[in-house]
Amino acid sequence: MKQVMSIVNVLIVVFIFFSSTAVKAETCNINARVTQIPPLFYQDESKQWVGLTIDLTKELLKEANCDVNFENINWARSLELMKSGQVDMMMNMSITDERKEYIHFIGPHNNETIQLLLKKSVNTEIQSLDDIKNLPGKIGIQHGAYFGKAFKDKIENDPVFADKFEKTYSQENNVKKLKLGRIIGILRQNYSGVSAETELMKTGEYKVDPFVINTNQVYFGFSKKSVPTTLIKRLEQAFESVSLNKGFQRVIDSYK
Repeated sequence: MKQVMSIVNVLIVVFIFFSSTAVKAETCNINARVTQIPPLFYQDESKQWVGLTIDLTKELLKEANCDVNFENINWARSLELMKSGQVDMMMNMSITDERKEYIHFIGPHNNETIQLLLKKSVNTEIQSLDDIKNLPGKIGIQHGAYFGKAFKDKIENDPVFADKFEKTYSQENNVKKLKLGRIIGILRQNYSGVSAETELMKTGEYKVDPFVINTNQVYFGFSKKSVPTTLIKRLEQAFESVSLNKGFQRVIDSYK
């Protein structure tokens, strides 16, 4: 009798598990990471999240019949929360071997170009990563961000190069430090001609160095811990549908 009850209990647990997973896939409520970097992500006067990346995300999730909740979390912490499944989705993600262990990638949804944004008073001409070592101050970068294999190898193996960078947990903090004069530059992120530092450039106090540190495609990322395979397939189909109808391109064009 005890053995029968044990089997019944196991079956109940299995039923509850798969039922809850099915409900989650059916209702499709996604917790997505955002931050305050206009025109990619920002809150308008009514405290609603808007911007290029927000609109691209909504295009995908609307097609997949999913609701979304945006949470303002810094990049490095968001990566950790993706591992545990406390955050379901991140955007503008480069693919790396480490990230592939805990993230499903869907896309690409945009092209990213990384360059140096410097104070206009900085005169050093940069033609290689080595030239960055000659800059008269530090450059702000984010913990956990990826700027290409060449940059990653250089910062891990060249102490003089690594010493030129000051890490913080958000690009918003980097911008604040730049305005206060605590650093002389940041790494500028440009997405298909739309810059994450548009507002900063409007001041006329800064310049973008033409040297390209890295360029690659970026993706929507979904936590393997919290987003089931059935929902991933649904999101992949939604991505293909929006791409075919040029929905993503229309959003990008509207910001140029």
